[in-house]
Amino acid sequence: MGRTTPTSEVAVVTGSSTTLPALLQEWDQLHRASPTSSPFQSAAWVGAHLRAYGTDDACVVTLRRDGELTAAGVFRSRRVGPVTVLTSAPPQISDFTDVVLHPQDGVGAQLAAGLVRTPGWDVLDFPEVPPSADLWRLLRSWPGPAVRLPASECVIMDGTCLQEYTDGLPRHKRRQLAQQQRGIVRAGVTAVRTDGGADAVRRLLAFHRESWAGRAITPEHLTSRFEQLLVDAVQAMAKSSQAAVVEFHQHGRVRGAALYLAGAHCVGIYLTGHAAELREQVNLHVLEMDAGFELVSELGLSQFSLLRGLEPYKLRLPARREVHERLVLVRPGSVAGRLVGHGMVSRPRAAMAARWGRERLAGWRTARASP
Repeated sequence: MGRTTPTSEVAVVTGSSTTLPALLQEWDQLHRASPTSSPFQSAAWVGAHLRAYGTDDACVVTLRRDGELTAAGVFRSRRVGPVTVLTSAPPQISDFTDVVLHPQDGVGAQLAAGLVRTPGWDVLDFPEVPPSADLWRLLRSWPGPAVRLPASECVIMDGTCLQEYTDGLPRHKRRQLAQQQRGIVRAGVTAVRTDGGADAVRRLLAFHRESWAGRAITPEHLTSRFEQLLVDAVQAMAKSSQAAVVEFHQHGRVRGAALYLAGAHCVGIYLTGHAAELREQVNLHVLEMDAGFELVSELGLSQFSLLRGLEPYKLRLPARREVHERLVLVRPGSVAGRLVGHGMVSRPRAAMAARWGRERLAGWRTARASP
């Protein structure tokens, strides 16, 4: 008897579908099977986003091979003139945007072919694609136009534990770091892991908003829907070691907190907040790094990521930078989609160049000022 050829089928599940909760259970299994998975594509993060931000303009694209879920992506839909743009969700608040692919060969090509056959869209927009993303497997087989543009940079510290990272530092940096760690001990500050419950998340958000008072905080971080997303997602992710809220205690009082998210390779620090007086007493970056590397070691990973942005404090200790890309995929044959797709990435070029210039200048000044 000859071998049966596997059948693959792409489907679009709208946010209003009653099958979405069951789909998210399958999504969780698929995400865990991916060797490049990011916490921002986990079922808990995606599901919390859909519940907090609504499903009116949301859709999930799935690929099934003989009935088994082998690829998935969640999008927000919007109209740009006559063109329908699907943006990888949740935009703005996810440091990585991607699809989730099973590691077996051919899945990226199957999803690419299925998307082309699927009506109802003209442009796919992925604003923050890391080098390790599953999406690059799909791009290799994409038959239409694809526009690529550098996006954010991430600062990454390599090491399976803090000691491994510090062993690679110059001697004067190791001395400086040891002094800062002793300062944390003298100040009586300790890191305490929470259960990731709602109260811990809300305390973190309160510290975060306090830290940014009078400065240009991300407006979305002040909204009730963002709070709902974090409370919902973190509680679920903490149970499976995908998230941890660490609080910083001093003399019996909580004086700050940080949210860490874990993927297949790294732990990333996503959100922080501290009382003003703690900032004056200790080096907060070292405090957060110590707690982050503890999680890296505990989970058997190899990187601690400071995630998006080149803020000066991120550049005071040696690390490497990883450049994300914005990837816009246009439906083959869609002239209007091609024009819109190119326009989506060409308009921000000048603003992005100016931002990069500011970040590099700040980084250069920080490097010059560091001992």
